[in-house]
Amino acid sequence: MEALAAALTAISKGGTLGALPTLWVHGADDQLVPLAGSRIGIEEIRGGDLTERIYPEARHEVFNETNKDEVLDAVTGFAERVLSR
Repeated sequence: MEALAAALTAISKGGTLGALPTLWVHGADDQLVPLAGSRIGIEEIRGGDLTERIYPEARHEVFNETNKDEVLDAVTGFAERVLSR
């Protein structure tokens, strides 16, 4: 837990991601890493190009949920958008 706390502190002190395109995906029903706590972190580091996808019924492993095709399509679409610049 101390290492996790130290890592979160270091990330927080590092500033934003600036113009780096960032995709943040999260399951709204994630009991391991609740959305509210994760949102605090992404708000601290977000830059000017954040794409956010919150999946209402998804839990922690969004790539293994029943809607995994939807999640993977979002990742693919994000990568295509970023790489086409």
